[in-house]
Amino acid sequence: MAPRIQWTAPEGFSVSAIHWPQPHHLKTPGSGHYIYDDELVLLVDVTPPTQLPGLRTVSLMASVQWLACRDVCVRGESKDSLTLPVAGADTAESLQHPRLFKRARERCPRAGHRLVPAALERWDGELVLIVRLPDESIVDPNKVYFFPEEEDIVDPGAAQFATGSPGRVEIRMQPSDPLRPLPDFVRGVLVTGPAAGDSWNIAARSVPKLPQGTEGGSSIPKNSSETRPVDSGA
Repeated sequence: MAPRIQWTAPEGFSVSAIHWPQPHHLKTPGSGHYIYDDELVLLVDVTPPTQLPGLRTVSLMASVQWLACRDVCVRGESKDSLTLPVAGADTAESLQHPRLFKRARERCPRAGHRLVPAALERWDGELVLIVRLPDESIVDPNKVYFFPEEEDIVDPGAAQFATGSPGRVEIRMQPSDPLRPLPDFVRGVLVTGPAAGDSWNIAARSVPKLPQGTEGGSSIPKNSSETRPVDSGA
């Protein structure tokens, strides 16, 4: 279970979805899990209204749920609040714990919080993710791994098979449930290298199965020498 945060903010404020840092893939006998270890800092954008007349402080409240595992997994939850002074733009950089925020930003995917469009299709009982990256960098298939944000889409215990060309990545994955319809969009983090910043926020549109060789259809053959199984990628 991924961490979940339910925010309560003053009228006129908005809180973004979580900007997920790059996770890790933990293999266990017969299964697999997407995890964060050690310290975890989750970033969100809090946007105030254009004017805050008469306010000297602003209070935010968060109801948080998570799953922590060692020998066994235990669910945790807490309710926290934060009160901040209303200040001008010239004080925006005087943050507490600047190193903590800096490390958290470095672990987030490239291109800031912008989503990279992609396509997800069913192909011969598998899921095929096709991504065109914003740059033309060469991708090492041995380092590629897709972490879906939604649960029960991709089987975390099965290997992923990737191939890459400049600016393009294709990944074959096993679905968690072959009979479950795909949602219209599947979001997640695509890892393309060993460094913490070698990742991208992906928003993949589900497309119908297309005949092989047509535009949008998968170009990954079943036993191609160009495809490589990837167990982790992070």
